Amino acid sequence: MDKETIAKSLDASHALILPAHCVLHPHALGYLGHAIDTRPDTQLLYTDSDHLHQGAHVEPLFKPDFDPVLLEQVNYIGSAVVLDRCLLINVLAKPADMLGGQFLSQIAFCDKEVIHIKKVLVGERKMPPNRRYPADFYKKIAFDNAFCENHTAPFVSVIIPTRDQLVLLQQAVSSILQLTTYSYYEIIIVDNDSQDRATRDYLEIMSERENIQVIAFSGEFNYSAINNQAVAVARGEYLCLLNNDVKVITPHWLEAMLGYAQRPSIGCVGAKLYYANDTVQHAGVVLSPDTIAQHAFAYASKHDAGYMGLLNVTHCVSAVTGACLMVAKSIYLSVDGLNAADLKVAYNDIDFCLKVMRAGYRNVFTPEAELYHFESISRGIAETPEEKSQYSHERAYMLLRWREQLAQDPYYNTNFSTVGYSYCLPFIAV
Repeated sequence: MDKETIAKSLDASHALILPAHCVLHPHALGYLGHAIDTRPDTQLLYTDSDHLHQGAHVEPLFKPDFDPVLLEQVNYIGSAVVLDRCLLINVLAKPADMLGGQFLSQIAFCDKEVIHIKKVLVGERKMPPNRRYPADFYKKIAFDNAFCENHTAPFVSVIIPTRDQLVLLQQAVSSILQLTTYSYYEIIIVDNDSQDRATRDYLEIMSERENIQVIAFSGEFNYSAINNQAVAVARGEYLCLLNNDVKVITPHWLEAMLGYAQRPSIGCVGAKLYYANDTVQHAGVVLSPDTIAQHAFAYASKHDAGYMGLLNVTHCVSAVTGACLMVAKSIYLSVDGLNAADLKVAYNDIDFCLKVMRAGYRNVFTPEAELYHFESISRGIAETPEEKSQYSHERAYMLLRWREQLAQDPYYNTNFSTVGYSYCLPFIAV
């Protein structure tokens, strides 16, 4: 059926696609209609769902808000969706591909007015067919992400702040130099008044290498100011903020992060980080009105796929840790970098990510880049009265500036427990 014929047969502004294996909640149409009335410009609407097994509702699927990056890899929005008239015509013109990779790619690659109702309004009578896309669709995604390894490839500046801690610094730098397969990068080591003689000797030797700069930052530790100073001399079109207590695992880590950072819609890109015991240290950050930020899936096994397989697929997040963060230098400068005045030690990376998101970009976590992160070994945690006071000040600043954003993370469903932010349902005592 051609688009003109379809258009003549449709007189509604929106329509619900409801496959035969799906059942609506008794009040679902009321919720859907109210949402459309509230936002008539909506092009796509989806809800949370569950499965029907022997008459019982089981396995609820609590989804994130619209995530075009995740949608490129898996149809997480489900089978029953509401489409506006224009989008519906395009779908019905190719019924064989309804809700297949070709249709969903149209949504994923475009900015759409999307509503996600965080209520289970759809039940599926049987487990849906495999929602992962066919191989040729993955090839398209891989091609879109790829860039040629040649002299026109983007130059990356890897920025590592340090003070003494020679063993950690050597480990981080050596893992980059020995394992990294991407060629077009420099390392900028920012020395914050190292006193250890061996460390200073090592820095002098490193400064003689063609692709390593060593610059000095004097005075009290100020993570934001340190990185801002390094960015000012960075030659890279892209920046990678990196802690001195990390160790590269995957040789293609820079390519993996750069593949996403090069997209016009993407701001910050974070990596998958592990503790020394191979449990997850970082897989994206969940915002919280109580704790500001929590690492998603913390302490999960390295081999755990996570809820909805999120530990194994690239997806949008509100923020990523500055322990390994890539971003275009132009974006970094456009949001005035890290906040050196109010966030000298803590939360500067979260604040930065939120500024980038507010500027219209999406932040993503990718498991394709893996590193060890021996968290807080180099600086430790706040212990002195002065350090605790500094931390309290920075926490108060974040709560005041980002109160609305911290109230609800769009990528962490409100149905989940806020204890540990582990994608689990709240415990209800009976």
